[in-house]
Amino acid sequence: MKNKPRMKVILVDDHEIILESLSMLLGSIPDVDIIAKFSDPLEAMVYIKKYPVDIVVTDYDMPEMNGLELTFKVREVSSKIKVLMLTVSEEVSIIRDAFKAGVSGYVMKKASKSELHKAITTINEGKRFFSESVIFELLNPDTSSQQIISGDDFQTVALTNREIEIIKLIAEELSSTEIGEKLFISPATVETHRHNILKKLNVRNSVGVVKYAIQAGLLD
Repeated sequence: MKNKPRMKVILVDDHEIILESLSMLLGSIPDVDIIAKFSDPLEAMVYIKKYPVDIVVTDYDMPEMNGLELTFKVREVSSKIKVLMLTVSEEVSIIRDAFKAGVSGYVMKKASKSELHKAITTINEGKRFFSESVIFELLNPDTSSQQIISGDDFQTVALTNREIEIIKLIAEELSSTEIGEKLFISPATVETHRHNILKKLNVRNSVGVVKYAIQAGLLD
């Protein structure tokens, strides 16, 4: 009986400590080979274009290129490569965007070794994997983290607290880099939030965002 082929896995996270910890954790799983690890997603893409890879385990919030953008680029190289998003973000909009981008699994960084093993094995078999906490968020979005903005002259919209923070900073004419520095997130993540805000408010640019915010009383 032939041995099952070992999974070729690469890790992408801009925090070196997390990379090393993940490498040791996942490398101890019998059927997993950690063949490379990268703190720079751009370097990861160079590797993926040159060498065979089964699974990419990536963080969401990274500078230069976030996990969603990396997923799009990986899928352009090969639809056979599976992407597992391993992150701290439980925002429903990000989880949904991740699966739209083509990830095969979404797991929180607080996951146990057994859950990570199950996630990697599941997506390697061509199935999707959601951690329990992700399923809970999708089925029971935390309304306490949202504000329902409504009025007679504009549409009703559910905005997360983070989105409202970013809207207020957009109104202060801050760039994505400056907003990222204030909120301790990457500019790429700010851009993702900007995109979601424009889509939710049904406006085309920052001017539309500010007009909406004034109408809704978000800037009082």
